[in-house]
Amino acid sequence: MPANIDPDICNAIGTVLAETDNHQPPTARTLHLWAQPYPRTPASVADVQRHVNHLEARGDIQRHADPDNPTILSYSLTEAGRRRFA
Repeated sequence: MPANIDPDICNAIGTVLAETDNHQPPTARTLHLWAQPYPRTPASVADVQRHVNHLEARGDIQRHADPDNPTILSYSLTEAGRRRFA
């Protein structure tokens, strides 16, 4: 795992996405707010986005663009992510 990636933050993101069960995929800012109680250290929006990018590159999460406004992205777990964060 890269040095700038904190496993606690990755686990927090995975936990939040597993709890939402892909019914209402959160945006990065919402994910940031919901993930705050989980890691030992608070994470900024930029930290969460860096970890989201890492998890997406690893194949654990996927992004979705809002059909009405493609600049709004939300995230959900992939099958691999569901297995990892179950």
